[in-house]
Amino acid sequence: MSGLNPQRWEIPNVIAGVGVTLFVSLVITQLLFNVSTSGDLLAPGVLVSIATTGPFAGGMVYGGRLLRRNSLASDRHPRIAKWCGGGLASFLGLNLVMIVVWPPGGLANVLGWALFAASVGGCGGLAIGIVEGRAIEEARVAERATVRAEHAETQHERLDYINSLLRHEILNNANVIEGNASILSERHDGTMGDRANVIRTQSRRMIDVIDDVRVLIEAAEIDPEFDPVRLDELLTEEAADLRESHPEADIDISVPEGTRVIADDLLGRVFANLLSNAIEHNDSDRPRVWVTAEQAGETVLARIRDDGPGVAEAERDRLFDREGARRHGLGLYLVRTLVERYDGSVELTDTGPDGSTFTVELPACSNGPTTTAGASGGVPTAVAMPGSRLG
Repeated sequence: MSGLNPQRWEIPNVIAGVGVTLFVSLVITQLLFNVSTSGDLLAPGVLVSIATTGPFAGGMVYGGRLLRRNSLASDRHPRIAKWCGGGLASFLGLNLVMIVVWPPGGLANVLGWALFAASVGGCGGLAIGIVEGRAIEEARVAERATVRAEHAETQHERLDYINSLLRHEILNNANVIEGNASILSERHDGTMGDRANVIRTQSRRMIDVIDDVRVLIEAAEIDPEFDPVRLDELLTEEAADLRESHPEADIDISVPEGTRVIADDLLGRVFANLLSNAIEHNDSDRPRVWVTAEQAGETVLARIRDDGPGVAEAERDRLFDREGARRHGLGLYLVRTLVERYDGSVELTDTGPDGSTFTVELPACSNGPTTTAGASGGVPTAVAMPGSRLG
């Protein structure tokens, strides 16, 4: 019984013990007063006494065992015990009055009647106590659920307000700062131009962080709705969006046409952040990134491989944690948050001086990828987009 709470077992054991005591007392009474030979064990009086009293005494034993393994909190046990004891005492007292008024004749009959009354009263009180305890527990659970729902709704409203504030106030002001810094940088050289570039760079970073925070807020939606998303189209669009900001990069996309996953419109941020991370942490003059995807059973595995310097060993364990965001920004933490929201996973599956590979696992759409017939006959072939160069 190591590790168990003794108080949780004490009252249930007492209740079960009372039931056992009542039944044993009944058997002893019958043996002493009504059984003289082995044949008397099947006498009608003995069988009736055991048949009427035994089930109620057994009910107390069963009720005690039920409390030991039941989900009812142990703080409900004392009240259940009071119901059991009160039922036993009340019904026994009532029947003792009846015994005095209408004596049944013989000590055996008196004891049998009293044991019957005690068993019925104790079992009935125990049943009432358990029903009441369960009702109270259900009311507590419902109350806690209501409180949690109200709290979640309040938090959702606050997050929605913060999202609106970030979008309309802070983000707009940051864009104004970046725009003016760009103008100053173009019009001035030397120290003034350098400082304007610093302001523009920091403003851009602040805008990126604000945008990531807004996505995190949207990802905290209470009941998100997911639908099939064309992964091939999404990756092509995300690659095209990087053309203006990273004209020096090459991105090769090879994804079967019509590959579908279960997600929502935030999935684009997963791959936008992974692609940006692969390019921005690549020191070469012309960074290269390869994106592939394949369906494996009920999931789709998308791999993003680059030719960068790899991830330092000290950073790998916390790469997707908030602590890891200090070097990689909120991007990878946001990636993990969104992917787990889809019941998927993301991990760094390979890294070294020749590059790194990130693997994203997402639930596949049950319809699977669509295919087109090849020119040489009816053999379906996946349409790939190799060498989609940005720039």
